Formats: sequence, C-alpha cells, structure tokens
Amino acid sequence: MKKRHRLSAAALACVLLLAGCGLRTTEPEPYPEPAGSDAGHTVAYVPLDDRPDNVERVVYLAESLGYALAMPEEDLYRTALDGQPRNENGTQYGDRGRLYEWVLEQEAAGCDRYILSLDQLLSGGLVNSRCTTAETIAMSDGREVLAAQALEELLAVLAEDPDNVVWLLDSVMRLAPTVGYGGGTLEEYNWIRDFGAGARETLAEDALTLENVFLSYWWTDGWAPHWGEGRGEG
Repeated sequence: MKKRHRLSAAALACVLLLAGCGLRTTEPEPYPEPAGSDAGHTVAYVPLDDRPDNVERVVYLAESLGYALAMPEEDLYRTALDGQPRNENGTQYGDRGRLYEWVLEQEAAGCDRYILSLDQLLSGGLVNSRCTTAETIAMSDGREVLAAQALEELLAVLAEDPDNVVWLLDSVMRLAPTVGYGGGTLEEYNWIRDFGAGARETLAEDALTLENVFLSYWWTDGWAPHWGEGRGEG
C-alpha cells in the first residue's frame, strides 16, 4: 500500500509540473527601482542580430513587464546576407567598435541594467560568429583591439558601478556555416555538417590531451589542422 501511495504522489507531482502548477513560480521577480528615477525602467540591450526574434519580440516582452529597451541603431548590429547592401562599416556584420562605444554612452547616461549579446560584441552577430576572420576590432580612436580584450575592458568599466546589473547572452554554435553569407554554399554546409557528425577517436587516461583532441579532428583526407602533427600535412 505504501508503494502505491508513493507512486501516486510521484505521478501527481509530474502532472503538476507539466501543468505549470509546481511550487516554483515562473513569474519574473521585480527588481527594486531607484527612488524618484526613471532609469530603473530602461535596459540597454545589444541584440544577437536584427531578426524579429531578437528585436521586435524582445521589445514587446520588455514592454509587457513595464520596461523600455534602449537599443543602438539597427545598422550597428545588422547581418547582411550576400547580395544585400552592406552596413555602414562596409561589412556584412555588426560594427563592434561602435557598439562598445554605445554601451559606454548608456553607462555615462546613468543606465544600470544591460542585456548584451556576446556573439554580437565579439563577432558582429550569430552568423559571423561562425567565421574566424574578425579577431580584432577597430575602435574610433584608431586602436586595433583583440575582441576578447575589448570585452574585458567594457565589463571592467561596467563593474565599477556596484548598482549595475549585467546579463551576458551566449549561444551554442552549430557545426555549419550560413548558406548565402560570405560566399557560403549549400554544398559546403552539408559537407561540414557531415564532418561534424562523424565519429571521433575515443581518448582516455594519458592519451586524453589537448594535442590529441586536435589530431582527431580531420577536415579532409590527407590534411590536418596546422596545430597538429603526425596525421597528414599541417
């Protein structure tokens, strides 16, 4: 009888969770607003890219919760596919240098809440994050800064204000490029998908080293990445 009661209780708990009736509420917890200030109602938002899921729908969600989003100009975070007009910075991806400056401008204006896409700030958007051709960022003062360094400098500035709350968004990259961007074709897309789905050598104990992991990632027959030796020509 006790076993039946335990099974019944477990089944009821599953039903409540599936119905959204669990003990933990899904409603967002309100954040304390600064007295006599409207700054607490504004969130500085750097989106992943210019698709509706990352822009319009986020705006609607924020407004439904009583918040307003401060966003940079679309040209600064837009992804341009092949054949589309390029952005003002002359590329198909976001202007990372100007985005960093925009965030600092919001900080100087008194903003204390930030939602920042790492793919946009580091690579200029989700699509371009699958490329490796944008490692440095051109800043307005003429400096060429490594992407990771620029991000560290920005976060260091935001961390100086103890009232700041910063959310960093990241995405899991798929193992295939975007067709119609940077000359990418469907053939290349399928080829890299097949490569990513291929079985990898199992490494254990002393054989589980970073070098051996690199060596197990073949790109084509007879060729291995430049950091590997012993399998193909680097």
